[in-house]
Amino acid sequence: MFDNLRQAFREAVDNFKDELGRDEIPEVVNRLLREMKREAGDTKADIRRLEETIHTAMNRAEKEKGEGKTCRRREQMALEISDEETARVAREYAEKHEHRRSVLEHKALALKDELDMRQEEFEEMIEAIKG
Repeated sequence: MFDNLRQAFREAVDNFKDELGRDEIPEVVNRLLREMKREAGDTKADIRRLEETIHTAMNRAEKEKGEGKTCRRREQMALEISDEETARVAREYAEKHEHRRSVLEHKALALKDELDMRQEEFEEMIEAIKG
């Protein structure tokens, strides 16, 4: 019984000595892991912001599409009664709404590309942290 206790104590002392010699390595690793987790958290927050911005841009693009259609209807009605001035104004506003819609749709596509890239980076970070 004492031999087992003595052997366990020696193993504990040896393990303790091994750990003392490695004090600096775990602290460096812990610091790196903390930094990686912080960066992953920042990336996750960026992903949420990008998702919200894409959603907002698409909603605004849809609204601009509706406004453009309304202006085109007004233009058509003005042409039917030969009101060239009202038709011209309606056409100008329709073109502005259509242009804004196009810009917002392009913005959403560019943001989607960025979102995909950030999500891939986030997944790689999580794998590195787990690994």
